[in-house]
Amino acid sequence: MHHNLYKTLSVTVDFLVKEDLLEIAKFCGRCHWKNAKGINCNQRVKWEMENYQMTEIEAKRANIKHCEKNSDTCRYDGDQC
Repeated sequence: MHHNLYKTLSVTVDFLVKEDLLEIAKFCGRCHWKNAKGINCNQRVKWEMENYQMTEIEAKRANIKHCEKNSDTCRYDGDQC
């Protein structure tokens, strides 16, 4: 019984990690954070990691809505990422 539970949990964790990595792969990083000049999304992620003790994945996940490649919100020097 414990073996089956462990296997189920292991598959679930593997799936969630892969989902995170696929989502984070969409992160641009060089675009202007919230279209603000002077700060890009990579700088914002670094700031959140230092000030909120977030992991890189947590900070990117929190900012992906502003920094997703090929989205309407992702801008780099006026061009879409």
